Amino acid sequence: MVLRSALLEREGFDHGFGTRRSAPHDFPAAVHILLQVHGEKIVVLTEHTARGTQHAGEESKGPGISGESGIWNMESGIAGSNADIKFSELPVSPFQFDEGDAMASDIPGVSMGIRTADCLPLLIADRVKGTAAAVHCGWRSLATGLAGKVVKALAGAFGSDPGQLLAALGPSIGPCCYEVGEEVRETFPTGLVEEGLFERRGRRLYLDLAAGVKTQLILEGLAPETVDEIVGCTSCNPDLFWSWRARKEEERMISYITAREPH
Repeated sequence: MVLRSALLEREGFDHGFGTRRSAPHDFPAAVHILLQVHGEKIVVLTEHTARGTQHAGEESKGPGISGESGIWNMESGIAGSNADIKFSELPVSPFQFDEGDAMASDIPGVSMGIRTADCLPLLIADRVKGTAAAVHCGWRSLATGLAGKVVKALAGAFGSDPGQLLAALGPSIGPCCYEVGEEVRETFPTGLVEEGLFERRGRRLYLDLAAGVKTQLILEGLAPETVDEIVGCTSCNPDLFWSWRARKEEERMISYITAREPH
């Protein structure tokens, strides 16, 4: 059993948000899955030479690879952001890939996945170009603005117009249950705090991951009607979702999206 976004389905994107009831047949035969680092590293799978300015003395290593390290700073290479971008060829193994918190591709048929328990899985798709991205949004990634940086990366690497992007937010721990400490709140820009990202109930502080991700996407040019949300709190629904925060469960859910041919 996987959950799907009607918004992405209408535009022909194969995708799914995994649950604790998911079975192998619910997913594509090959899904390139990121190993999360809870930061802002973006892995880009592409058949085209990476755009940007190479470091002195470095040469392109072939399609999709630039420079010895493969790490690109968006300030010098793409769209004015400070996330690390790694352009890479497809991995040999289809079920495990590089470390990072977001993966994007313009190769039709390539499926990208992320693993979550309570963090928010975000799937982004370009309805015109067919490119797609899978993003892991925990509080650390949210604090660094990762969702917005992925939009910038799609624009810089593939020429995506934010106005043509679609986004689907999967189930995560909700603001009903996601209690955090003051040290988490202090890592966020003041503007986000003022927009109701955090809610205080007595002495306790709660974080709304979905609200934060939506805000970042809209600020980068997505229309509110192109942002879909699959509602469900991983903490409140033990029959449907795994949760580390609520039940210390080790299992993780896989969410994926497959890039398609451009329209």
